[in-house]
Amino acid sequence: MPFNNFPGRANGGILGWLAALVLLMQLPNHAQADTSLAVELSAKPNKCIALRKGQDCYQTISFKWHTPAAGEYCLVAQGQTKPLHCWRGTGTPPFNHEFVGQQTQRFYLLNEAGETLQTTEIVVAWVYTSDKRGTVGWRLF
Repeated sequence: MPFNNFPGRANGGILGWLAALVLLMQLPNHAQADTSLAVELSAKPNKCIALRKGQDCYQTISFKWHTPAAGEYCLVAQGQTKPLHCWRGTGTPPFNHEFVGQQTQRFYLLNEAGETLQTTEIVVAWVYTSDKRGTVGWRLF
């Protein structure tokens, strides 16, 4: 058998496997360490509510981000060619953006190579979906 040379094999085998398992459990969990290095991008509030469908929604959005490595990064709105904000480093204080729109819009965090690292979106909703008001059943004419 290929496991004959494993330590503890001569002592019934199970003790060697248990010792190896204990050693593996004591090693750092790299999968957990990597999640703390993830790129983060958030927008608050992430909803904008207009009174009626088709009206512009106005909201001051605060973007926050963190990147694991220093570099050059830009925040770009969907459909826009000019970045909203660019910076160098791993993160900056919150960036406030005056959002005006009639529909949900996505925002991208790009690195210096133009690759999308993270996305977030601002959802636009309405209180009333139509501009028609209820008609009155009574008429004078």
